[in-house]
Amino acid sequence: LENGITLTTNMVIFAIGGSINLDLARQAQLTIENGGIVTSPSMQTSNPHIFAGGDICRVHDLVTGGTTISTLWPDAVPQGM
Repeated sequence: LENGITLTTNMVIFAIGGSINLDLARQAQLTIENGGIVTSPSMQTSNPHIFAGGDICRVHDLVTGGTTISTLWPDAVPQGM
């Protein structure tokens, strides 16, 4: 710690929050719902020339059938592919 004390533990969990910046998506007039860019199953946005991936877009949720924002790195990798 900053004061020089050492803590002994078996596990440390870090939870880091962030906020999505949708300014560029708004400027591009992309469809945004519930804090994320709406995408098709192929990650295409409401502009047929723009695709989105990662935690800024809403993706199909297999459990609910609706859409959700996925913030997991393993999800973003295939979205980019």
